[in-house]
Amino acid sequence: MLLYELWFNVYDHWWVKAWWVALVFTTIIEFALVGMIIRYGRRELAPWASATQFFALIALGTAAIGIIWLLVKDAISDPLWLISFPITAFWAVPFSTALMLRRNSQRGQSATLPVCSVFIVGSFQGALWFIDPFFRSPFFLMFSAMGITWALINLWLLKQLPAYPARGEPA
Repeated sequence: MLLYELWFNVYDHWWVKAWWVALVFTTIIEFALVGMIIRYGRRELAPWASATQFFALIALGTAAIGIIWLLVKDAISDPLWLISFPITAFWAVPFSTALMLRRNSQRGQSATLPVCSVFIVGSFQGALWFIDPFFRSPFFLMFSAMGITWALINLWLLKQLPAYPARGEPA
């Protein structure tokens, strides 16, 4: 289960084993985030849907994303899922932009996300640089530069948007 045999016996290296553990914890966190979307997201994302309909939409969407992810992983022959972390870290950036533009305020945002995105996307260059030539390719370098630049633009955009008062504070 969870490709344990591949990660721990076929490759049998401490670094690969650490990636496996990180993927397991990342998956748990992602399931928690999906649960939070199901619990708190309906009012903003689909106010027209019932709670059951919203759950079904989120469950189907999550399953569809999983199938697409498996297709991409298989197509690029990435048995260790090494591309998973950089792509997952990147997606926080456009989703954050969309949230800021949709809400037209800092509501639900902080400078922490874009700053961490810059650090995380940049760190994958160092972590993966020596693993495979793909991670030194012009495409991956452009991907990393785009993620870092976009996160910095998000940081700037966040500072331009009006603050959103907390409950009980005057608007």
